[in-house]
Amino acid sequence: MDDLYTSYKDYAYVGFYNFLSPAVLVRDVELIKDVLIKQFNNFHDNWIRADDTVDPIMAKNLFVMRGDEWKIVRTQLTAQYTGAKVKQMIPMMQEVSKRLIEYINKQIEVTKSNCFEAKNLATRFTGENVLTCAYGLEGKSFVDDVPVAFEIGEQIASPHLSVQIKQAISLFFPLVGRLLNTTFIGSPIPKVFWDMILNTMKYREENGIVRKDYLDFLRELRKSKNSPYEVNDTYTVAHAFTFFLDAFETSAGLLTYTLCELALHPEIQTKTRTEIETVLEKYKGELSYEALAECEYLENVVFESLRRNPILPFLSRVCTEEYRFPPPRGPGTGKEVIIEKGTQMFIPVYGIHRDPQYYPDPDRFNPDRFTEEGKATRPKSVFLGFGDGPRICLGRNYGVAQIKVVLVAILNEFELRMSNKTKIPHDRDLIQIINVPKDGMYLELHKRF
Repeated sequence: MDDLYTSYKDYAYVGFYNFLSPAVLVRDVELIKDVLIKQFNNFHDNWIRADDTVDPIMAKNLFVMRGDEWKIVRTQLTAQYTGAKVKQMIPMMQEVSKRLIEYINKQIEVTKSNCFEAKNLATRFTGENVLTCAYGLEGKSFVDDVPVAFEIGEQIASPHLSVQIKQAISLFFPLVGRLLNTTFIGSPIPKVFWDMILNTMKYREENGIVRKDYLDFLRELRKSKNSPYEVNDTYTVAHAFTFFLDAFETSAGLLTYTLCELALHPEIQTKTRTEIETVLEKYKGELSYEALAECEYLENVVFESLRRNPILPFLSRVCTEEYRFPPPRGPGTGKEVIIEKGTQMFIPVYGIHRDPQYYPDPDRFNPDRFTEEGKATRPKSVFLGFGDGPRICLGRNYGVAQIKVVLVAILNEFELRMSNKTKIPHDRDLIQIINVPKDGMYLELHKRF
């Protein structure tokens, strides 16, 4: 897909076949806005889907839902992802960050090594954090070698070829996938997750426990008589899994890359740490929601990391109502093209994020691209790290907040350096749907005091 983007620079869009299905790669910024925002009703659904008969939990995940069902569920869930909700979670995020630091120090003491695989650290944190913040649970991510979050995550982004083949069949040949009983994530939602959600909900109900978290929201939704559909066990677990997906695997990927970018760029690491120290001094050492918001350079670091390493290398849509595109080489160069209903639409996020037209010297890590002055130099729609339009990632506020909180904790305690065990530049695992490094990314964490 990246090759198509770079090979057809004079074209607003390019047609191709996605295996046996006609598809369009959209390059032009204005047409991207049409697909994602302005003409949303014509491109309402995500191409990625799950079969309700084979994988009912994933089929009810907001990311793959379609039509009116998506609209209803999106409306119901939106209130759980607001800034106010994230603000309530900041103390819990800080507590999990503290436990991560304790885990790192203990590992250094026991193993006599300060070398860590970045993704392993990141998934331990995001896994424990989502279990704590959303469900009020302890996942033992800093105790067990293979904590429960790892067990669940293994099936979301499994490195095993057999699972990846099943995913490909489910995506590209859905009818075959149904016959073979294959699912989008390679296997059914783990029973441990199903039991964990429903048993915790039952325990709270029986013991009158109220935490006002995401699980309590789902419990109230089950009781609501205003919902246009029955919120049964399947819907409950599906909605819980939506939050888990938003908060765990994708955030772990972004945290991994951000840690590595900071290790590779010591001057940026120092500038980030200086800002953190200045803000914490102003707030008397308390990392409140307001203090976190003032860590603007830190946020720019996270966004620049996402620009260079988008977790979803492409966005996808399906044409839901026939639409006309202008001639592919611009007005007056030919006929309009009819985009027929059912046509797959792809937006090459990775290619756009690395396009020097929008990001000069795109391979350079430069957080200043995301200052107000930096953003003013390019169209808004060329940063697509969270998607855009009505289907923009619901969990973006939570995801950025948890990454900022844990980076504050890590940078206060450690100096990050890249281990010589890590291949630079790293290779992307092109078989995976999400952007993950092909091999491990190893860091050295040196105590500052």
